[in-house]
Amino acid sequence: MNKVIVFSDYSCPFCYLSKKALDKLVENHDVQLEWIGYEIHPEIPEGGMTLLEMGFDEDYIDVIVGEIKKRALQLGVEINIPERFSNSHLALLLTELAKDRGVFKEFNDRVYRDYWVRGIDISDRARLYGYLRELGISKSEIDAFLKNTARERFEENLKLAESYGVYAVPTFIINGKLLSGLQTYEDLVKALGDSPAETGKATGTCTKESCEL
Repeated sequence: MNKVIVFSDYSCPFCYLSKKALDKLVENHDVQLEWIGYEIHPEIPEGGMTLLEMGFDEDYIDVIVGEIKKRALQLGVEINIPERFSNSHLALLLTELAKDRGVFKEFNDRVYRDYWVRGIDISDRARLYGYLRELGISKSEIDAFLKNTARERFEENLKLAESYGVYAVPTFIINGKLLSGLQTYEDLVKALGDSPAETGKATGTCTKESCEL
């Protein structure tokens, strides 16, 4: 079985754009997927921030938004850039609970879709609790996870990212090979083989400072 680790953040557009290829890889190949949350914008407050409020100038915003939309069109992925970017911290914590309960894909799909297609604030606690409750997880179980387990799990993920030298998302570790940035399905399939030919060269990453083309 092929082992694929992906470091990702719901607030990263290139992570969302890579999701279709990653889902196809899991569907068509013998893959054990481990999705690890890596928060890139912990500074975003309740209520979110615009890109201008996050310190990006208008020229940069025009370029990056235009490129994201172009790549989404090329990949056949629906995307609507949110007016205000959400803090993803709670969503990342609750993803760990969804993984524990075997409903990771359903929760992950819902958060990505609601944020990048519907423009919904994914920092909203009541909404995130609602997603999990629809998947059969009680409020008391969610509360207990956040109180007793979430922080430790989050710190473990940070240590894992550090051990691999991860500083940007999306980053893929495929059978021990590191690929950073937006990947196509073909890129990911190549990385499953013994030769890393032409993999790891894709652009499109987000760090704590900026998104790069």
